[in-house]
Amino acid sequence: MKKVIQVVRPWNVAGVLAAQGMTIYNLSLEPKTQDLIWFLIASAITVVAGHIIRDIKDYESDQINEPEKLWIGKRLSLEEARYLYWTLFFLASVSAFMISVEAYFLFTVVQLLQFVNAVVLKQLPIVGNFLMSGVVVYAILIVPEIFDAPLSDYPWPVVYIGYYILFLIELVSDIRSVKGDTINRRLSIPVLLGKDTSLSMLWVLILLPTLLFVGGFIYFVSVYWRSMFIVMEEETIIAVSLMLSMVVLPISYLSYVTYRARIGKHSLYRLQNELKFLLALGMLYWGIGLFSANHESIEQAPTSDLGLQISASPITLS
Repeated sequence: MKKVIQVVRPWNVAGVLAAQGMTIYNLSLEPKTQDLIWFLIASAITVVAGHIIRDIKDYESDQINEPEKLWIGKRLSLEEARYLYWTLFFLASVSAFMISVEAYFLFTVVQLLQFVNAVVLKQLPIVGNFLMSGVVVYAILIVPEIFDAPLSDYPWPVVYIGYYILFLIELVSDIRSVKGDTINRRLSIPVLLGKDTSLSMLWVLILLPTLLFVGGFIYFVSVYWRSMFIVMEEETIIAVSLMLSMVVLPISYLSYVTYRARIGKHSLYRLQNELKFLLALGMLYWGIGLFSANHESIEQAPTSDLGLQISASPITLS
């Protein structure tokens, strides 16, 4: 059962579905219940299929890197895994077709990108990393297209940050696989630059946004310190607390442990999971922000209507 979980990766599936759900909420979309169910089914199947095709292509390297974690190639033959992949490919396309022809086309593009990345571009350093991260983000960007919302309304900064973290996760995965990739002559950033140089690059890529977020947090506090400590505005205190606990402290800790991994005192597997946890925290922080904004707009609506009635009453009386 544990091996099956490693292949399906339910936490990754749940993460993609949660991001899609928050996108629907953020854009105030109201899809039909039937369409939404088919959309989530197609998304979940697509994510699992992507995991399987990557595991098939990484089989030779994984035999060297992590032989104890292999499921495909041991419990499930490569031929059976390929059959399962194409079955899932077909089921995802059919599920998307139940929504619309456009959804069928978009989901098919996502699956083809996954296939091309695993079979062809995985051999190319940097390009494969960029594309794999882009496929996950694209699986979220198709939400506005399928449910007829303008992409101009989409929170692009969230997409950029999510893409950046996904790229870092892919880089850590390549660093963990450097031994097997080197033996099998599969090009990657760590194979070309070396494990130590790649770890240093990873640390710099995490340190730079850490300094940016810490600096932004200090600036925010310096601007609103009066509201926090003198007026004691509850909303400002909550905003600062959320920023500190869900953004600043986690990314600062991540910068620290990446440095420790660079000097060989921190597990890369643990670091990869911590990056995924940071991505989940970012999604949760985004979700809380969306809920607060929508809740505030709902509360203000009756006040606005009441205000119009009050301002209109003197005119009526006169």
